Amino acid sequence: MHGSDGMKTTLWHLAVIGLAAGVVFFIQLGVPALWDEDEPLYAAIALDMYQRGDWITPRYNGELFAEKPPLAYWLMMLGYSLLGVNEWAVRVPSAVFGVGTGWVVYFLGRRLFSAGVGFWAALAALTSIIFTVSARAATTDSVFVFFTTLGMYAFVAGGLVQPKIEDKLSEASPCAGTKSGKNHVADASRPTNEPSPGKASWWAFALMYFCFGMAILAKGPIGLVLPVGMLGLFLLVRRQWESGDRWWADRRGWLMRRFPRPAEGDFLRPVWQAKTLAAMLLSWLVGGAALLRTFRPRRLLQTAWQMRPITALAICALVAVPWYVLVGMETDGEFLWKFFWEQNVLRTMKPMQGHSGPVWYYIPAILVGFFPWSVFLGPALVELVRGIAPSESKRTTPDDHRQRAACIFVACWIGVFVAAWSVPRTKLPHYVLTAYPALGLMTGWFIERWLARPERVARFWMRLALGSLAVVGMGLAVGFPITAWLFTPGEEWLGLLGLVLTAGAAVFVWLARRGRERLAMASFALMTVLFLAGVFGLAAVRIDRFQEARPMIAQLKQTAGNEFQLAGYQFIRESFVFYAGRPIQYFEKPEQLETFLQQSNRPFVLSTQKQEAEMRERFGNRLQVVARQPRFLRRGEILLWGRSDSLCSPIAARPEPLPPR
Repeated sequence: MHGSDGMKTTLWHLAVIGLAAGVVFFIQLGVPALWDEDEPLYAAIALDMYQRGDWITPRYNGELFAEKPPLAYWLMMLGYSLLGVNEWAVRVPSAVFGVGTGWVVYFLGRRLFSAGVGFWAALAALTSIIFTVSARAATTDSVFVFFTTLGMYAFVAGGLVQPKIEDKLSEASPCAGTKSGKNHVADASRPTNEPSPGKASWWAFALMYFCFGMAILAKGPIGLVLPVGMLGLFLLVRRQWESGDRWWADRRGWLMRRFPRPAEGDFLRPVWQAKTLAAMLLSWLVGGAALLRTFRPRRLLQTAWQMRPITALAICALVAVPWYVLVGMETDGEFLWKFFWEQNVLRTMKPMQGHSGPVWYYIPAILVGFFPWSVFLGPALVELVRGIAPSESKRTTPDDHRQRAACIFVACWIGVFVAAWSVPRTKLPHYVLTAYPALGLMTGWFIERWLARPERVARFWMRLALGSLAVVGMGLAVGFPITAWLFTPGEEWLGLLGLVLTAGAAVFVWLARRGRERLAMASFALMTVLFLAGVFGLAAVRIDRFQEARPMIAQLKQTAGNEFQLAGYQFIRESFVFYAGRPIQYFEKPEQLETFLQQSNRPFVLSTQKQEAEMRERFGNRLQVVARQPRFLRRGEILLWGRSDSLCSPIAARPEPLPPR
């Protein structure tokens, strides 16, 4: 695409991506209350820093909080100053950076593959379940993913993905030495290849490391270590490819000659079984030796130097280190010790807060988190492998080499990020969120190839994809009403949202069978947007009526004004801390609660229904129930107690009776 047509296409793609993201991310964004655990936790930390005017030290419920750096808190504080203290203020930054990530993924797809791939990649990444959750949540994930992805784009824009292909083309092309062959070589030497070290290359690295420095401020050193490790691996693979090293190809031919393919009946003979086992073991040894050739010390040093470590240290130090120095001075090193040792080192050695899982944890996590686009991951992975495999054609074009390099880049991105997060003992679904842009690129590459040649994808894959989508839709249509009957009675009708998926699968199949593949894929994207808008813009708002913290704190403030002291007896939740707008003391023993009631002017206590009998027996008429609310998505109730002589209004009744089951 060139000129005005290319600009119109780009603007059209950006508008559609922005519209889809705007609908999915912003619809009813500030209506539901903050959801435990993470949202009110980070919002309360930002509110505490905002109220104290402190941009350095994060504190939660009156204590130092050393789990995350401050970038997300700073954005929330900016939201408080512009929009006031409310849900919009803490969620808008995530939504804005989510849209920004979608646009960055689009331009990544354009540079690596084509505008069409970038378009579908952005839609797939943005409208996946877990990406939508992160873009609508007051957490650190959205801003972290944005800067990581932007750093990847700086690397790609600097021309560091495309291989040196002049010699390859001159050797591979049967037209070498002819006029046609010279044209191929001339095309290969365009500026899209690896830039020579110079000003443009330095600025690409400078932008990349600035983005990774911001990622360090968003989530910690993993914002530099993981992407740099992935890019280093890609450069090693690219260097091995460019070297023309045929060591593995020669050994593979030797193995094939020594161990020819046996006939079908030979597999039952012990001699052939032994030869098959020997061939397998020898293949592993030779393959391992070939892999070690990629990681030879000299190449490791060359790649490390190519990554400009001095530039990395200088820029990341300028961006991120000042805050770490200041917070270390403010807390006498306590923050640094807890953050780097407990939150970064110990998380890899043992599960933290009960978040554990097997080494294959992220396979099902991605299948769920990347839904509904995950139904295409099977054929997309096959297509990615095809793109990496060397072409069997004798004539190789510059586009073939560029596409192969791009596929290797995407494969390294997915493989390194998923593998790296599979090693730590602590696991959560959103840890691999930085791999979702690459999953989107892989999916966009598959979709564009399928639209160009539908016959290249086996019908089995598409039937499996659409069949699984329909089955999930029917499962949600049944599962939602059952869950609603148990925890949110009266909202059983939300199961109808599952039928959106089933109907979308049916429309896709109907259009594809009539040869209208592009319209079928457009209907899939529309179905995804409608489904997510229904889940987050309708279902989340309806279910939010059953959350406890916001209505109970509102009732407390109506009863006692703003002059109250709040404590939790064997119970505390992050949402109560945020909506109370102040620290909540936590007590485990009744003697501690007794002291609190005696020393406070207007004391109130939170507990669950489990402690009700104990508190009535111990405190009698001194404490009265001000409000009680069924627990959100759990059995039992939450009770708010007030000291009888400090109540300035009659005892409140239960808020709204729930509809009968």
